[in-house]
Amino acid sequence: MAGLNVDAGDAHRAVRQFADRLVETVPVDGLYVGGSLATGDHRPWCSDLDLVALIPTPLDRRVTGLVRRLHGSVPTELRLGCTYVPREEAADVAVPHPTWSHGQFFRRPLTAVARADLLRHGLVVQGPPAARLIPSVDDAQLRAGVVDELRGYWSQVVGRRSFWLRDEHVDLALLTMARARITLTSGELLTKSEALERLADLGVQPDLVEEIRRRRAGESVDVGWGRRLRRAREARRLTSRAMTRMLETPTSA
Repeated sequence: MAGLNVDAGDAHRAVRQFADRLVETVPVDGLYVGGSLATGDHRPWCSDLDLVALIPTPLDRRVTGLVRRLHGSVPTELRLGCTYVPREEAADVAVPHPTWSHGQFFRRPLTAVARADLLRHGLVVQGPPAARLIPSVDDAQLRAGVVDELRGYWSQVVGRRSFWLRDEHVDLALLTMARARITLTSGELLTKSEALERLADLGVQPDLVEEIRRRRAGESVDVGWGRRLRRAREARRLTSRAMTRMLETPTSA
């Protein structure tokens, strides 16, 4: 696991500044950044900053309030979030942990997919390499984690018609399906940019692939209401079909 280059851009500096303030607020055994920033696929206009903090004990109410205020002081456009995992719960992928994301605290597990990403690609912000604090994830556990996410979150949102009207949801769903398909067949964890090149394998039409590509390049893409409705139906159909195939034959999707 590589060390964090604090001079590599605004996102890296934001993470470093957040880390410096966090360790003054709560004891931290290890702080790591995964996702697009760790893989070099970060796009400031659409990518989140995904942090994981390993802490010695669960956050109590007072400390949670302090951490909430700390997160509230970070500019929202940085999209910086963090999951707080007590050391004693680090081995359990099912236990939900306090997580700050998109302006609020809620609880969610540190999934097998997130763990694998962190162990393979994550950057150390504070503490030892993540592998010393987070148990390893083998290929079978990773595939099971992908299936769990398909059966859980994605099975829920595929039925929400309003979900598919938003640009970012269409992009996320289709890129996630492309990534999941490769992980189930080969155990690889693709970046979103790599997944973009696999969208045709899902049946995504070239015009929609280009639309997603332009948004990921930071361009403003004007989508009329009629096109938005048609795109919503198509993206929902493709996602549902991809999920069905992957869940029927998860290791040969």
